Amino acid sequence: MEGDSYEARGALLLDNAPAAFMTALQTLNTNKNSIAVFAECIPLMEEGDPEWSGSAYACLAYCLKDAKDYKNALKAAGKAKERGINLIGMWYYHDAVVTSYNFLDDLSNALIAAEQAVEYFSSESSVLNLADHLCRKANILKQIASPLSFAESSRQQAKAFILSAIESACESLVLMEMDNFQEDEITAMARIASRLDITEDDVQILQRFRLLIPEVINRYFAIGRLRQRGVYENFNMSVEARKHGDRSRAAILLQRAFELSEEDNEEDRAMKALIAYQHGVNLLQLHQLETYNPRIAISSAQHAVAEEIRRYWNECLRLYATLSVEKVRDFKQRLADLTHAVEAINSDRLMR
Repeated sequence: MEGDSYEARGALLLDNAPAAFMTALQTLNTNKNSIAVFAECIPLMEEGDPEWSGSAYACLAYCLKDAKDYKNALKAAGKAKERGINLIGMWYYHDAVVTSYNFLDDLSNALIAAEQAVEYFSSESSVLNLADHLCRKANILKQIASPLSFAESSRQQAKAFILSAIESACESLVLMEMDNFQEDEITAMARIASRLDITEDDVQILQRFRLLIPEVINRYFAIGRLRQRGVYENFNMSVEARKHGDRSRAAILLQRAFELSEEDNEEDRAMKALIAYQHGVNLLQLHQLETYNPRIAISSAQHAVAEEIRRYWNECLRLYATLSVEKVRDFKQRLADLTHAVEAINSDRLMR
């Protein structure tokens, strides 16, 4: 029944709230002395209306959060929980706790708090608040996943976190009918996902959203889009790795970028040719083959690497041959001179 809605129950509760609590609550709208007012209100509630003292503490926590006093906000929230919080106080409690942990960079507790808020507002059938906290949960999961996505040892952890973030974000968008769409947040999630080994099976969890928010799923999270973005993410990370002298890491990233690359159009083939060339150059330098001479014996390990370099460089030559003059010229202006790369390959002793 409509009278049993979250909003209706809240309105009914406020109709019977103590006068001192309602007076204090009004200060939240004006943001004038709200911390002091609730600090004075709490003893009155504890003495005369103890069933409201927890909610008064929750409102104090919210005020402290707004003042960026996050540690004391969490202390006030803890006192609120000890005393018990009603429907009115729970909104302020969850907002204060999730936000405070988030801004204190305590992401593990922020995630727990966001999940508790999601569970609570789901049980209360409060759609707007549920969507809001699903969005917050997605943001926290994204923050956790981002640093994990850069290290080889934590890629699987990062994948689990970012897939959960995407799912939460999509659920929020569906509930709000896209009214809370934040392109920067969705783009960041897609970038993180594209760095990882996302497969067709992984994105099956998003199938239920495909008809509900197709503009998001198809543009940001379709497997083809993620793979395409992953080419550039891994390539850019390889550039950073080489800048820092980590050619072993660069080799992993360039190989991954090459394997993700498609050949559907000239732009894809040009990028794949560049990756193949740079992967070969990186391997050449990593394994001290810059001075390769076919008349000088090399180790069996170096011989295997030399064969790998030839394979990638031959791929570069093959792909270059499929490009128009116009595309080569355009690619040179934007990214790299593939003609120079081909000339360097053909003149290298390793290719003779």
